[in-house]
Amino acid sequence: MPGPAPIPISLTPSQRDNLEKITRRTTGPQREVTRANIILACDDGHSNSEVSEQLGLARNTVRHWRKRFSESIESLGEMESKDEWKDWKNRIHELLADAPRAGVTPKFSAEEVCQIIAVACEPPDGDSQRPISHWTARELRDEVVRREIVENISVRQVGRFFKRSRLQAALEPVLAEFESQGSKSL
Repeated sequence: MPGPAPIPISLTPSQRDNLEKITRRTTGPQREVTRANIILACDDGHSNSEVSEQLGLARNTVRHWRKRFSESIESLGEMESKDEWKDWKNRIHELLADAPRAGVTPKFSAEEVCQIIAVACEPPDGDSQRPISHWTARELRDEVVRREIVENISVRQVGRFFKRSRLQAALEPVLAEFESQGSKSL
């Protein structure tokens, strides 16, 4: 027994032309090409099953992209009629792109990360009174936990903060020197 009829897709000639250009270009994300091919096949009147077999995809994938495109086809038509071509082409690419995902909520706030980096810019033998010449990730982790900037953090996570921002623990107290020099010049 056949399922419900698929949502019809009816592209304008310029929409079809733009999608065909996406499928023919030699650079760019392959996922956009695949999704453009889905929409073009749906516009040709093929069912979700036919498109999935033709392109080697799951029917749910075809159904998802058919629905997503059909929900925006009206706004695309309005943009096209108003000659908003740049916005229109950007909207096509947005439709073919992955939707933003929520992801995991960050464990550390931006303020906490800034405070950790600020501690790394201080001299270890200053306020911290550590008998070392420069910070290591382990020493820095111990210090930020002692100061209660964070309740707990791994040595590896401290290293990630610096790797992400392309910083390394300062061999010299860069920020501390800058602040003391700044206060002298005032």
